Amino acid sequence: MKVAIGKTNNMGKGVFALKDIKKGELIFTLIGDVIRNRDYVRELKCTFQIDENKWINPQKGSLGRYINNSCKPNAGINCKKNNCCNDGY
Repeated sequence: MKVAIGKTNNMGKGVFALKDIKKGELIFTLIGDVIRNRDYVRELKCTFQIDENKWINPQKGSLGRYINNSCKPNAGINCKKNNCCNDGY
C-alpha cells in the first residue's frame, strides 16, 4: 500500500503517502456514485469533483473520502468514462 489514512494537524483525517509517489502514478481507484446535482453535493460531506458538473461520492471506508481534503490538494484524477456506473443523481 502506498498510502494510509491519518490524522492531520488541523483538518481532521487525510491520506498520507507511505512512500514517494511519482507524478502520474496511480494511487488508488476511487469507487462511488457519480453525482450531477450541485444542490445534492452540498448536503454530502465527502465528494471528489471530477469536472465542472460531476462529483463522486466515495463509498464509506474508502480512501477517497479523505484524499485531497486540503487547502492545497496535490493529487489529480484520471476518470475512465467506461468505468463509471450508477450515474443517475
